[in-house]
Amino acid sequence: MQEWHTMNKDFIREEGEQTLPTANDQYFIYQSILAGLPADRHVDEAFINRVCDFVIKAFREAKVNTNWADPNDSYESASLAFVRGILSSPDFINSLTSFYEQIANLAMDHSLAQALLKFTAPGVPDIYQGCELWDLSFVDPDNRRDVDYTLRQQYLADLEAQGSIHNQLSWAIAGRENGLQKFYLTHKTLQVRKEHSALFADGDYVPLSTNRPANVIAYARCNRSEWALVVAPLMAAPANEITDRDYVILADGAPSRWRNVFTGELINVSNARLPLSVLQKFPVALLVSV
Repeated sequence: MQEWHTMNKDFIREEGEQTLPTANDQYFIYQSILAGLPADRHVDEAFINRVCDFVIKAFREAKVNTNWADPNDSYESASLAFVRGILSSPDFINSLTSFYEQIANLAMDHSLAQALLKFTAPGVPDIYQGCELWDLSFVDPDNRRDVDYTLRQQYLADLEAQGSIHNQLSWAIAGRENGLQKFYLTHKTLQVRKEHSALFADGDYVPLSTNRPANVIAYARCNRSEWALVVAPLMAAPANEITDRDYVILADGAPSRWRNVFTGELINVSNARLPLSVLQKFPVALLVSV
């Protein structure tokens, strides 16, 4: 933030003792740009306009420096000029892209974790049409743009054409930046929910612990003899650091034989310890008892 503040100081307007936009709003703008940056890192006029619309909406709803009832035209125009200025600066775009590269993989892993938790936690998952891929929309009306159903239908056909789960997994990994891992996760998990509807509708939630620091979440869903097991990263990507000594401690009565929904691997568990190596081929894991 300090580096960018210095780099972009010429785009900041000063009125008395106040900077336009304020330091807090500058920070918000940087966060928003990072969150919505297209996967190809291409900043065009359409993206700049979307950021501008979102920023003004957010600032007015915050009711700190402007609001809907009495817009502060001076503050808003200075903020828009700031957004357009930094997004037209080659130095900032290069720095932004470099930082994006550092966090993109973690962001994608965390998005997969969030999606899997939504699909498998108790309750009915709230699924928005069009969110089968990475969704880099800002709030309404940006997130109300038309969904490209033709693209999603083509992806589904491509996925099914891969045949074996090994080929399907490779296809998803190759298309990671385009959201195909999330598409693959959504497809596979919804299939499991359909095949084990009673498990997810009526099954108990059983939190599980691991022998690792608090950067992994694990839990089971169980209904009589049916079991599902969820393992996902939290604030780190543990698959990069896993050793043979890392494991999930299964609950009493849990089965010892499992199938990884995303990789097709069959896993035999001994001593109620599921190896965290289940995260090595795909960033999250969903296992069903077999």
